Amino acid sequence: MGTVTLQAIKQANFRSVFKVIAENSAVSRSVIAEKTELSLMTVGKIADTLLSQGGVRQIKESQNHAGRRAGQLMIDHDRYLLVHELSKDALHLSLFDLCLTQKEQHIIPLNKPNPTQQLKDLYRKIISDYGENQCCAVGLSLPFSPFAEDTINCIENLQNEHFRSVPFLKDSQINFAAHALARNAEGYEEKNVLCWITENNHWDGAYFVGGDLFFGRNGKFAEIGKLCDTNGLSLSSHLSSANAEEFEELFTANIANTLRILHPHTLVFASDHPTPILWQSLTEKLISKFGFSEDELPEFKEEPYDPSLVGRGLAIRLRELWIDRVALSD
Repeated sequence: MGTVTLQAIKQANFRSVFKVIAENSAVSRSVIAEKTELSLMTVGKIADTLLSQGGVRQIKESQNHAGRRAGQLMIDHDRYLLVHELSKDALHLSLFDLCLTQKEQHIIPLNKPNPTQQLKDLYRKIISDYGENQCCAVGLSLPFSPFAEDTINCIENLQNEHFRSVPFLKDSQINFAAHALARNAEGYEEKNVLCWITENNHWDGAYFVGGDLFFGRNGKFAEIGKLCDTNGLSLSSHLSSANAEEFEELFTANIANTLRILHPHTLVFASDHPTPILWQSLTEKLISKFGFSEDELPEFKEEPYDPSLVGRGLAIRLRELWIDRVALSD
């Protein structure tokens, strides 16, 4: 287990306070302290920092029963997150507020002339409507096989021109979808969660430790499906080309190794099509072939894969990055 630093504790406290504010239309510091189990002084300092950074507003004070004036805090809905999702045929550009509510979405087809000019025009409109300084973070999700290099370069240039001072995050769709999926697991922030996702017969996985996506070598996100065999072929490639029997054998072996090494509390499985793997047969093989007891197996959750998970997951990560930066500015 890694060392818990004061910086990590501070960022976790900021996230906790912000989460309570975002889940309420307006909330007092004392209620935040009660819900987060932080001291009123700590909540007050965090609130002051959030107010100074513009992500939170304080509405008109109200008189409480003790005769003291208690300010109510609420999210500043003018601030926004700029989310780019690159798919095979189009670029989806969305604005989310800090409550993770989608304010608007635009679709730029990539098979029509001049998509980069359309993107530039759209940026000008967004800046005119919402303001350049109101953007908190910018993100880009990439498909499993990146393409449209001109569009990617255009996004990066526009971000550098207009939003250089805010966090910028570029990563694969699988990690952002996994972020949204993992939050459906009970106790996500305290437990370890393993997510497996398949889309268009492409398999991949992501692992979360205490609410944070697990980092691998060189600071890269640990995409479990990218692990390779001795021939350099990734597990996701094996799974995508396997027949039903081979699939079940490969997938069960990978889950068994993952359980031994990472000990997840919850396994979330999402697919955009019916698969040959069943949790019941997987459980039986883990017990009979790999020697697990029922008590050692994680809770299993299965749900359909929804492409909108990518945009929401990216918005979640961008909000976390912005909150973490605000915490370090204090």
